[in-house]
Amino acid sequence: MICFCKDYTMEERLNIETIFRRLPVMEKEVVIMSSERIAKGTWVRIHRVVLEPEERTGKLPEDTKKVPLEMWVKGFLKEEAAIGDTVAIETITGRAEEGTLVEAEPVYEHGFGDIYIPELLRIGLQARAIMRDEEYCEGGDR
Repeated sequence: MICFCKDYTMEERLNIETIFRRLPVMEKEVVIMSSERIAKGTWVRIHRVVLEPEERTGKLPEDTKKVPLEMWVKGFLKEEAAIGDTVAIETITGRAEEGTLVEAEPVYEHGFGDIYIPELLRIGLQARAIMRDEEYCEGGDR
């Protein structure tokens, strides 16, 4: 587990994560804490171990069997807390989850790599046209 708070810049977070990822699996219980309290209702990210290695099914590759099944979830904080506290959240879909508070106001970090994928752009245009009930035209002509 690694925990962040808003006291760290993105560059500092990336440096810490780089160091963290180089540690052997069993030494990865690193928590970066802050005394800053995070207000109820803040968008946060939590972490929880769903299954310990010995609880996982035997039908997994050997390297997968050795590590716990972990979950990271984003949602709205139910009560004021600090990084590292065990908290309850409500996800955007209304699901209730509990776990260790690891980040306040997390940014969207998902991507499709360092390559331009034209199909993804067209999908967005198509979806907008469908929602407006218009016919989609290749090449952006509307």
